[in-house]
Amino acid sequence: QEEAELELMGEATPEAAVRWGICGVGLMPWDTKLRDALCSQDHLYTLLTRDSITGDSARVIGSIMDYVFIPDDPVTGLDRLADPSTAIVSLTVTEKGYCLDSQGNLDLANALVQHDLAPGGLDAPQT
Repeated sequence: QEEAELELMGEATPEAAVRWGICGVGLMPWDTKLRDALCSQDHLYTLLTRDSITGDSARVIGSIMDYVFIPDDPVTGLDRLADPSTAIVSLTVTEKGYCLDSQGNLDLANALVQHDLAPGGLDAPQT
């Protein structure tokens, strides 16, 4: 779903692009990789479409206007969420976010889960 939203925003008219934009938000430690990549590219990225009939095509998408990494800047993240200009909040939770082991159970060996289960861990949860 997230890719579809970004692609639609990339196809927006210049007038709509002025009114709409995406602020990405990272919550987990591994989100720093995406943050660093997007920041180094002025939040631009390439969408590659593969089609066995018409061939591959690539285009630059510029719908991401900003990216906030919550562990480094939680106040800015909350400010963006509460901003009156924020019209849509869309969440994507991937399998990494479930913290499951190979059997589908909560991964109690996961350092982030251990942090949250420790006394006081939920005062500043990591998962």
